[in-house]
Amino acid sequence: MKNLRQIPYIHRQQKIIKVAFAYDLELIELIKSQKSDRWSQSIQSWYFPKKDFQLNRFYQSLKGKAFIDYSQLQKTSSTSGLRVSEVMNLKNKKFDNQYVKNK
Repeated sequence: MKNLRQIPYIHRQQKIIKVAFAYDLELIELIKSQKSDRWSQSIQSWYFPKKDFQLNRFYQSLKGKAFIDYSQLQKTSSTSGLRVSEVMNLKNKKFDNQYVKNK
């Protein structure tokens, strides 16, 4: 069975669900049949705006055709969905604020 991962991500200052999988025409057609699907050349991935994404509908449409790993969507972190560089910037800002307060 084919594997597909759903990853929370930020793209153009918008929370999205990025869909990652090995190139497969059948999966591409299934993704394209979804409501509000989009392709991004810059992140080289299909994605859905998080506010419009319905996990159950997505799961039902691919049931039996692909294994869907949505474990990263279940993580509840204040930094989930951010790029590593954005997380590092947040950590640096926190550090800078602590440093200033301690002086």
